[in-house]
Amino acid sequence: MSGTLTVGPDEQYATIQAAVNAIAPAVDGPVVINVMPGNYNELVTVPEIAGTSAQNTITLQSSTGNRNDVVIYYDHYTEPAYSDDRMAHEYGVVTLDGIDWFTLKNVTVTTTDVTFPSVIHLRNQSRHCSIDGCHVYSALSTSYSNDINLIYQYAGSEANQNNDFMSVTNCLIEGGYYGVRPAGTSYVALPKQRGCIVSGNTFRNQGSKGIYNASRDIDLTITNNLFENTETTAAFQFMDLETGAGLTISGNTFIAAIGKKVEVINLRSNTAGTEENPIRIFNNEISLCASAATSSAININGTTPWLDIAHNTIRVYGQETTGRGVGIFVNHTNTSDHLTIRANLIVEDEEGSAIRFYRDNGVTGATLSDNVLHTAGTSLIKTPAVDYSTES
Repeated sequence: MSGTLTVGPDEQYATIQAAVNAIAPAVDGPVVINVMPGNYNELVTVPEIAGTSAQNTITLQSSTGNRNDVVIYYDHYTEPAYSDDRMAHEYGVVTLDGIDWFTLKNVTVTTTDVTFPSVIHLRNQSRHCSIDGCHVYSALSTSYSNDINLIYQYAGSEANQNNDFMSVTNCLIEGGYYGVRPAGTSYVALPKQRGCIVSGNTFRNQGSKGIYNASRDIDLTITNNLFENTETTAAFQFMDLETGAGLTISGNTFIAAIGKKVEVINLRSNTAGTEENPIRIFNNEISLCASAATSSAININGTTPWLDIAHNTIRVYGQETTGRGVGIFVNHTNTSDHLTIRANLIVEDEEGSAIRFYRDNGVTGATLSDNVLHTAGTSLIKTPAVDYSTES
């Protein structure tokens, strides 16, 4: 099958799932599923479909091009029966279940039931899937027992189960516990997921994390997004990442003004680049209202080999008595491994340090050059043994 299918109360297919079922046996050309304006109270599962390719794509979209015109929602999650692989059977309001070369475009997907593991759920090697121009939202959650992901990938602990080359672009991602969670197999010996792109989105008021990746994915690209949070009542991380080589974070704007500890970009201890494929954080703008002294704009928890932090603009401000957050915190106990911090503008409006090293030996292996630093306090760069003060 190929061509255009139309979904609506008076159209060819009354439900979105009915249109998906019609093409499920196979496609032999591009398919567009146009959904007429309306609210669609249904679970939608897109299975593996034979014949899809870079040429034979499937697009499910609002017929008007306006994401507010088509709302896909479902407000009751039924937990799968207990089994050793129960997570493999979890689902979202929209579930991509082994489909390749699929695009969900210009629709709204939501639920009021925050016990859903996700609003949009990818599993079973759904590759080259795109979520473009959508509004994906749920109520904000700060409870780990209701840790709903707005967009989530699941891969089991077997080789080649990853959902490679997902892209999330031009979406409004609002509320939830996690925003976007690219998640390949986390088992160290297995091939890593690769090629995820998160670009041009607005992340608004997640409860715990905006983007969360702890599976050491390769070539994760996060560019040109707006991240803002003024509502969560819990400690918050805009990005919490443990990636492999090729992580790129560029052109993003971060605005944080909450009364809790904030880490804007948190790199976990096993994050690692290579000389050929380094980790690069550049050309971002960070505005951090630090209501806790442990807040930081960029927090580096491990040696993180081959990390380049360049051309970022960071402002840290907050209450004088508590707002002593850090611009860049090298927060590990080892010597650094090809860490470069260059040509950044870091302004500390309160008494915190622009750059802080948790241990003196963290300075070894680090190269700092051409940065413009300011603090209202006395320490521009701080180690346990030495304060490089505004007067030195």
